[in-house]
Amino acid sequence: METFKLGERALVLRGQMKRRKIEGDVALGALPNGCMICRDVGIGDIGAADFVEISNAPIVSIGLTAAASKFLLREKDIVLSYVGMIGKVGQAGFVRSLAGPALAGRSLCIVRGIGIDPVWLFYYLLQRREKLIELAPVPEKYRVSVISLGDLRKLEIPMPTQKEIDAVNVIHAEIAANAERLAEAGMAIAEGRRKMNALFAR
Repeated sequence: METFKLGERALVLRGQMKRRKIEGDVALGALPNGCMICRDVGIGDIGAADFVEISNAPIVSIGLTAAASKFLLREKDIVLSYVGMIGKVGQAGFVRSLAGPALAGRSLCIVRGIGIDPVWLFYYLLQRREKLIELAPVPEKYRVSVISLGDLRKLEIPMPTQKEIDAVNVIHAEIAANAERLAEAGMAIAEGRRKMNALFAR
């Protein structure tokens, strides 16, 4: 079976950019002073369908340079927890869409497919989490595990066939459609609760 190393087919980027937390509700985007206001995505922003949901992530300010722009999340990026409590490392989330600029949190790395279908790669990593956990040595004194990004880049992955890629993308589309319906139902329930609260507040 033909295999490849993850680092041969994907960029693996550490989410370690300096950032400053912003209080209050401010508009996202670039500022004239060379800074960017964006969301700081953490492991808690990976939703039930394993998609990254940035709407509730904290707002931060970063210095935006040409080099720094590659650390901003892009659609079809994969975020992976490489630092965390035992049992938390190796969790993956897929950036299906972005409602504004966002940054991977300090405990996350970005896996950006450059020579492989990103949807297939995401589900492979999701289904093979035990392989990722094996890359994180169990600490003796502390409860925090760390996956070496060097080891992650060397992770051997089987080369998928086009048939396998197509099958994964079909199921992914079904999951995405159901996730959208779930989100719409959640908003409808929240609106119903708001109306009920208003009714009893009279």
